[in-house]
Amino acid sequence: MRSASGTDRDEVISKSRFSLSRFVTILLLVQLGIILLTTPAGRFGVVIFGIRVSVGRNVYKAFPLFLLTSLAYFALTHRKIRWGAFSGPLAAVAAAVLLVSASSMDSYDSLKEGIRILLCTGFYVALINLPWEQARFRRILICFVLGVFLLTIKALYKVGSGAETRAGDFLGHPNVLGAFCVTVVPVLLLFAVFLPQRRWKVLFQTSACSLALALLLTFSRGAYLAAVGSMLFLAFAGGRAARTALAPMGTLLLISVVIAWPSVTGRIRETGLELHGERPESRIFIWDTTFQDAIPDMPLWGWGAEGGFTALVQSRERFRTDRPPAPRLAHPHNQVLDVLVAGGMPGLLAWVWLIVAAVGSIRKVPKWRGRSLRPFFFAPLIALGIVGLFESIVTSRNTLPTLVLLFATIEALPTLEAFRDPTAGPCKL
Repeated sequence: MRSASGTDRDEVISKSRFSLSRFVTILLLVQLGIILLTTPAGRFGVVIFGIRVSVGRNVYKAFPLFLLTSLAYFALTHRKIRWGAFSGPLAAVAAAVLLVSASSMDSYDSLKEGIRILLCTGFYVALINLPWEQARFRRILICFVLGVFLLTIKALYKVGSGAETRAGDFLGHPNVLGAFCVTVVPVLLLFAVFLPQRRWKVLFQTSACSLALALLLTFSRGAYLAAVGSMLFLAFAGGRAARTALAPMGTLLLISVVIAWPSVTGRIRETGLELHGERPESRIFIWDTTFQDAIPDMPLWGWGAEGGFTALVQSRERFRTDRPPAPRLAHPHNQVLDVLVAGGMPGLLAWVWLIVAAVGSIRKVPKWRGRSLRPFFFAPLIALGIVGLFESIVTSRNTLPTLVLLFATIEALPTLEAFRDPTAGPCKL
């Protein structure tokens, strides 16, 4: 028989383990809240006792500590880890990028991008295994919505003060901010449509409108086209509820376009110049350079990400006499070309696998009270597809973490009924 002292010792160990696991859980959720706040907001700083503390900007830097805390949580709670539908494709994309780093003309950039994608894979797995309860899920959502409002305030301040002519440098580039906006707005509208509580509807409707305003201030023509395409799709496929949710945002955008009309028309005139190849930023010029310098003699595994492509083009431009040297090209400004050049056929196949997994997962999303949720998840993919015709932004700054959040939401939605029904028990991702 176990002695009384042995029993007491076991109880002490059990209680300490419970307290430690609770502490790690709280720490994990706090870290996630900071990540979700800074993903839209970018970097911001506060002064504490005369010392300036800055957080945000590159959200990838917060992932290693978050993943270590997640491992501690899994070890303490003995939870069975499930991998989800997207961990395989994401890991395959990372492997393709890491494979080429050994032979790339700029191995560091390829290695760095592969590590970022691996971190996003771990972030996704941690997200779908976290202990979601109704109250916790609300607090996490509030963190992200607060980040959206901070983003809009920063965009208004930057453009209004003249610090930026196009909002978005605080996220890396205006086109990156535009891609973020068209990805997130449909999901915010989903919560605005399907949440039963009026205050939550108003909160998410307002955040979607504010993000649409930030989108306008980017003056990103690709993002504009993507927003129109995804909104039209949502209006037709999402039913009357989606059209009702889109009405306030559409009205705000029309008013804002009238106010900012001179700047908008200026960007439209630039489109005409680029179509004729009269500007070095012309997509026609960049694509032509890509097909002449990057596609021929490309190895099966590609040239490498970012710096690999740039170094290759610059080295080949030195031997061309038919035109002046091209400006520094960071990427091919087309998502398919970027994937092909960076990761070759393995990278392209991995991305196709990721897209197929996304479409398959969205098709499995059940209806809620007889109403389909699928259009609200297809709309971001359509928007990113349109942006991807002109930009290579999927792995730029905070775009991929945002896409991972979208994937996690798709997988979580069937189990989040407790968020809508206060009488339901706790739910898990």
